[in-house]
Amino acid sequence: KQAGVYAKTLNGDAFSNQMKQDVIDIIKADLGKIDLVVYSLASPRRTDPNTGEVYSSTLKPIGSNVTTKNLNTSKRVIDEITVEAANEDEIANTVKVMGGED
Repeated sequence: KQAGVYAKTLNGDAFSNQMKQDVIDIIKADLGKIDLVVYSLASPRRTDPNTGEVYSSTLKPIGSNVTTKNLNTSKRVIDEITVEAANEDEIANTVKVMGGED
């Protein structure tokens, strides 16, 4: 506050319609009109607030498999690992979790 910077913390399901409405209400009450809202989330899954369907994200390459060095802490060795490319469903679900439709 001393620096003149506004900050507000909200705890809830950032993808839910209720949380989005809560944010809108707080912005209107505290700030009036704004130019832009930027939010960033790291989430392994998202529940669609309209359908209840749960989507899970995947950390995989797109297009082709990737082989790279890997630190295997169980064996205490550096070896290689291949990560399979994501399929179309995994890509679509990851975009959904990341808020691609918002």
